[in-house]
Amino acid sequence: MTNGSNEIMLALKSGKAIRFNESTVRPMGRNASGVTGVRFEGNDEVIGMIAVESENDDVLVVSENGYGKRSKVSEYRVTNRGGKGVKTINVTDKTGNLVAMKSVSDDNDL
Repeated sequence: MTNGSNEIMLALKSGKAIRFNESTVRPMGRNASGVTGVRFEGNDEVIGMIAVESENDDVLVVSENGYGKRSKVSEYRVTNRGGKGVKTINVTDKTGNLVAMKSVSDDNDL
């Protein structure tokens, strides 16, 4: 999925997303517990991950009530892993929580 120098984006059901360099995740064995990608509170969950290859890539997030938002990867600042993320979509009663995040282009159909 990655070449070792990509960036990773994680999205939370609360409507936040974080973008960080893949190189900050060190290699480790199967028995290791891993590293923190994003911090969240309460019953929040990670709902998706993409490997970013280019600043020109687009990200599509979809909410549980059928709302979607497409935005450029370049609109998300690169942060350190383990942060709280930045708002990617307003989560309201109307939209519902996020359920999916995908990398898309003009060639894709929904």
